[in-house]
This record gives sequence, C-alpha cells and structure tokens, in this order.
Amino acid sequence: MIQPAPQFPYTSTPNNSEAAKLALTTILRRKGRILDVLSDSRSWLRQNLNPENQKLFDELTTISSQLARLTYTESSNFGQEFAKLQAEYDKLEAELSKRSSEFRTVTQITTIESVQKLIPADSALIEFTLYQPLINPKAGKKSDRYGKPRYAAYILTSQGSTQWVDLGETEAIDKEIAEFGTILQSKSRDVKPVARRLDTKLIQPIRKLLGDKRKLLLSPDSQLNLIPFAALVDENNRYLVENYTINYLTTGRDLLRLSNQPSSVQPPVMMANIDFNNAANNAPIPVGNKEDLKRSSEINRLTFSKSQSFFQGLCSFNH
Repeated sequence: MIQPAPQFPYTSTPNNSEAAKLALTTILRRKGRILDVLSDSRSWLRQNLNPENQKLFDELTTISSQLARLTYTESSNFGQEFAKLQAEYDKLEAELSKRSSEFRTVTQITTIESVQKLIPADSALIEFTLYQPLINPKAGKKSDRYGKPRYAAYILTSQGSTQWVDLGETEAIDKEIAEFGTILQSKSRDVKPVARRLDTKLIQPIRKLLGDKRKLLLSPDSQLNLIPFAALVDENNRYLVENYTINYLTTGRDLLRLSNQPSSVQPPVMMANIDFNNAANNAPIPVGNKEDLKRSSEINRLTFSKSQSFFQGLCSFNH
C-alpha cells in the first residue's frame, strides 16, 4: 500500500525520530518505482518460478486485471463482485508467498526493519532524496505552500535508529555538479577544488554520522546520480575511494531483491584486454586442461595498485 507523503522533518519536526522514520519508509517504498516498471520485474519474477507456480502467477495476474477493470466499470453488484475477486486474489497471493521465496521477496511490503537486517555490520545505507519542505500548509496557492527544493540524506546501519541530515537547496548543489562534470571531461583543469566543495555539501555532513563504517551503500537522487562519489575529496585532501568502499543502489529496497537472487544457470564469462578493432584476436579460449584450471583458480589472488584501485573506484559509477 502506498503511504501518504510525509512532512519531511526539515522545519516543523527537526528532531522527531518518528517523522524521520516515516519519511525514510516512504522513500524506500516509492523511490525507483518507475525503474521497477521499466525493468519489467514481473516478467523477471515469472521466469524464476517453476511451471506450477507460473500457472498460479498467471491466475493472479488475470484476477488483478479483472479487479482493475471492475473499478472503472459501472455494475449493480460491484461490491459483491469486487469482494469475491479480492478474496480469490488474497488466497492466490498467500499460496504463492508460501511456495515461492522469490514471490515473497518481491511482493512483501518494504519496511525499515526488513532493509536494515540486510545491511552488513560494517556498512551504512545512505538514501539521498530531493524534497520540497512544507512551509505554509494553509496558503491558497500550491506554489506558496512549499519552499525551494532541497536535498536530504537518510542514514541507516544494521543497528540503531534512522538518522538524517538536510544538505541544502538543490540549485547551488546542482551548479557544482554541472561544473564537476565539465572538469572531469577536461584534461587541463584540477578537479580537486570542486570535488572538495561537493564533499563539503554532500558527504562531510554525513561523515560524522557514519562512525567507523567504511563501506557505503549509496542511493542517489536527481542530479546526484551524475556524481562519481569516489572522486570527491575530504577535508584531509584524500579521495573518498581511499577511505571508503562505495556501492550504488537505485534504492535501499534493492537489498531485498538482491538477497534472493537465483543461482546462475551458466558459468561466468571473463573478458580482458579486448581489441575491439580486431575480431580475429578475440576468440574465446576454452578452459579444459589442468593448466587452464590452475590459472583460473589464481584469479582470486590478484592485487591492484593504489592508482588502479582509484581508477576502479571511479569506474564503479555504473549503476
């Protein structure tokens, strides 16, 4: 069930833990919903059900369509028909949830607690959001009820309560992001000054809330999606990639789906040093003899220099 939009704890309830919890719950449930539709998660779900459960899933989809049509159709027996279809839907949904962990994971109602238990002990989830503070709910014009758009960040770890911090108006931050992007494409300008300014606005206010956490699960919003956070510079003139391991999520809700990934039906494929202009030299090498297997088993002992790790951190911005 979609919750009503909360009053973000910016002006009227800056220290209200319940308001912060309501805000984060709403973000976890709503953020990235359009991407969920575009990624066709229902098709993915059906493909990962066994044939018997696929049949139940198809029946559930049919009843869902019937309920939608009934809602927009005039019927003298609307109440009775709707109650009957809803009862069938609930029964099928309960049966599928009992049979399939994939279905149960995808359809469960997202809560802070369900996400929190999937956050590793050494990690912190940082859920960025763009919002407009409600400053005058009684104003006649809608434009007068809300202040200028702002960024905020909600921080959640495996234990403890939700923490949040307001990061300021989006206009100033978005200008810095645009300049950062321009400098990254230029070979003649120093990236560190603007990288430091962005860190001051976006990460420094959060850093004091992270404690000893060095693994960050970042879920950006709006223009923040354009930032390679690993390239920001802290107050000690160090890139964030030097102190943090950064992974990107569309939303913290992703942790629920990632916790129940089906096992791969095909072996992994590794590609290295590809010459895209010479297909003849890119033929796959079969792994069949003992020497091949020995070399493949040594992959987990590979190490990277600091410069390589920094490049890897910048390239991890591919969510």
